[in-house]
Amino acid sequence: MAKKKRETILPLEMIDVLIENDSHIWEKLYTDGVADILKVRGYCREMEYKDSAGLLYAVAEWRRHKTIFDFDKSLIKLLREADSLDNEIPCEALMGLPYNGVYMRLPSKMMSVPRLKTLHVDIKETMYIDGVFFYIDRVYAAFVIVFDNARALSLGFTLDKTQSLRESMNEMLRPNDDTLDFSNLALQMVLYLCSANADVEENAEQKEIYDRAHPEPASKAEETPAEEKTADLRPDTFRELRRWDVGYRYGSAIRKAKRSVPKAPQEETTKREGSHARKRTHARRGHYHHFWTGAKDSPDRKLILKWVSPVIINADYNNIVTIRRVKS
Repeated sequence: MAKKKRETILPLEMIDVLIENDSHIWEKLYTDGVADILKVRGYCREMEYKDSAGLLYAVAEWRRHKTIFDFDKSLIKLLREADSLDNEIPCEALMGLPYNGVYMRLPSKMMSVPRLKTLHVDIKETMYIDGVFFYIDRVYAAFVIVFDNARALSLGFTLDKTQSLRESMNEMLRPNDDTLDFSNLALQMVLYLCSANADVEENAEQKEIYDRAHPEPASKAEETPAEEKTADLRPDTFRELRRWDVGYRYGSAIRKAKRSVPKAPQEETTKREGSHARKRTHARRGHYHHFWTGAKDSPDRKLILKWVSPVIINADYNNIVTIRRVKS
């Protein structure tokens, strides 16, 4: 039986390229195990990695956890169609991620970018978005859009507590910006992960691979010596990945609901007119709701963000709320 071809994980491939160029790169970029943006900028100048500081910092932050969030195709479609953010959601809404430096993957070849003037190069081929890094550095947030040909585009903005999240985003983008569509989607994906009721569940297949590489010793006496662990286990391999499926229960329910509605004959469809005609199955747009817990001046005051699912009209479908707490 032919061996199953392992899928491409672009963040791991980027790490491999960086290590090939400099085997001591991580020693140079981390301070006490945390990526240092000043060191990253200095390293990019030294190596002449033009305009790559945002990407390199995102990769360095992601490498500390090596977690992939795989988004369901149906959920991505709903997030793209979701209502625009109002001016009430504060920047604190982005602080609900399990850790800094996440990588969110889109389904293969789902979203293409024919041309991008923003990249300052003449791109003639169609590029597909593989995924999005997101990180926060103090009061600065950034999306790093990664394309399937390993090109990347960084989009950053300042998190100002006196402004709403939408206002902060608008300072980064212009109405005719080439990046407007997928930067809005990237924001919706991050907010979904920050939501208290997000449908997020660990990928069972990858969990088995990870657990086999990290067996729990039966006792301290059986624990593998540190030098053997280092020799046996490279730190940046496929078996070090943690993967989470995002919106798969939700997407499955949507697809099932749509399949359950019989398609009306053409002549019947044309006869149904007026205000009492049965409309075809469709979704009312989803949006976000937020509220604060704790006293206003209390250090324990916390913002709670919730995703309000779109309502599926004319289908045997109930609004699904699946709570999955993501642990770092």
